Amino acid sequence: MLYSAATLSFLAEAIHLWVTPEHYLQWLGYGIFFLVVAALQGILGAALLFRPRRWVFVVGILGNLAVVALWVYTRAAAVPLGPMAGEAEAVGAQDVVCTSVEGALVVLLMTLCWRFPKPGPGLRRPRRTKPLKV
Repeated sequence: MLYSAATLSFLAEAIHLWVTPEHYLQWLGYGIFFLVVAALQGILGAALLFRPRRWVFVVGILGNLAVVALWVYTRAAAVPLGPMAGEAEAVGAQDVVCTSVEGALVVLLMTLCWRFPKPGPGLRRPRRTKPLKV
């Protein structure tokens, strides 16, 4: 499941990178937003492969839910900033694919968060109460 989640995160990153130039031409702020989202999704994918932790899952869930929520808002209500502020965006095929990928990623991350073993008392390092004497 970790590999599947990482793959979905990298796929969402690739889609965001693919549409970044188009959004950059609309407005610099849109381009920067898509570039930052893509970078964070790439970092999430790498973290899932190399340092899977519960907090990584939670951050991934919250971040991707925020992106999905913003997508829904910009389609249902209006774009909050930039030259298209106040206008609702049309739903496109790339949008639906990317949002579906992010939704599936959230479900996988929630499952991983639930199934990932919590560190037990034997797995923690004991704290030193006294400084070492040299």
